[in-house]
Amino acid sequence: MTETRPAAPDGDAPDRECGRAAAAIAQLMTTLMDEEAVLDATAERKALLADFADLRAPLGLAAGNLRGHLATGEAGLRTAFEQGFAKAAAARDTIAGKRALLTATQAMVFAQVEERFAFLERTVPGLLERAGTARPAAGLRVDPSLMDGMAAVSGRLVAALTAMLDAERALPATVERKRLLIQIADVRGPVGIASSHLRDYLADGNPASRRHFTQFLGRAAAAMGALEGMRSLFDPVQAEAFDQVLAAWAEYGPAGSRAIAARDDAELGPAAPPLAAALPFFAACLVAALPVVVLAGSGVGPAGLLAAAIAGSLLSGGVAAALLLRAAGGSPEA
Repeated sequence: MTETRPAAPDGDAPDRECGRAAAAIAQLMTTLMDEEAVLDATAERKALLADFADLRAPLGLAAGNLRGHLATGEAGLRTAFEQGFAKAAAARDTIAGKRALLTATQAMVFAQVEERFAFLERTVPGLLERAGTARPAAGLRVDPSLMDGMAAVSGRLVAALTAMLDAERALPATVERKRLLIQIADVRGPVGIASSHLRDYLADGNPASRRHFTQFLGRAAAAMGALEGMRSLFDPVQAEAFDQVLAAWAEYGPAGSRAIAARDDAELGPAAPPLAAALPFFAACLVAALPVVVLAGSGVGPAGLLAAAIAGSLLSGGVAAALLLRAAGGSPEA
């Protein structure tokens, strides 16, 4: 097959193109899995579904780790990217070796997956080489401990779901167990993609990344609800792993919210308490009223009082603006 470079907007940076290619692969893998969900529940097809899942989730996590490494230069993120990308590539090769099992539609979709994966394999080495010589971007301005904590929670969640999926590979191929496999994958995949978008948002503050994080977190939550309703199908290994899934899931959303709040505070500065925010306006009102009160006591006529009120209002506006900017740390956004 002739490899072509996926289309990207003119002037798009290579790291952005890679992000778009990874996102496209995730969407294509979801399409493959959705079609597989309605096909026969044979051992071969169930194993193929697991292979689809083993490409989608690791690639989603790898894309986020790559973005983080390019933004910060952290060696650990590069290692995590390389491990996830290698696992996704191995799954890609496994699926390619089972090409005879693919339906006509799946074959067409998988060809697009291979095309975009080949683009990543050609482009990423150059990004990593430049990341080693160029100074990392300073866009990531949150407390590293929050990011490390979020990565640890995400890692525990994905690891426990992976244990459930790996155990499912050895269990009988029935319609019910195939549905269970789909639900496990439909939690793990969106969690990996959500984590990738969260990493993007922490790196550059792009509102689209924050929106996508919330979107995929919602998909994972819906699948979690369905998975909890299938406990009766769990074998002992899966039951133990699911307890770990629940514990990590209870931490995942709050950890993401803390990381987002920290990113917002770093960009805009922390919000002033309600009373502190109101004080500049009280002060401005006093400034505006003082000349009017003084002149009224001196017997000045209505025209003089009007002029004093206008002057006081202009002055109060400047005072309020100065106090507000000072309270917000001088941030233009604030």
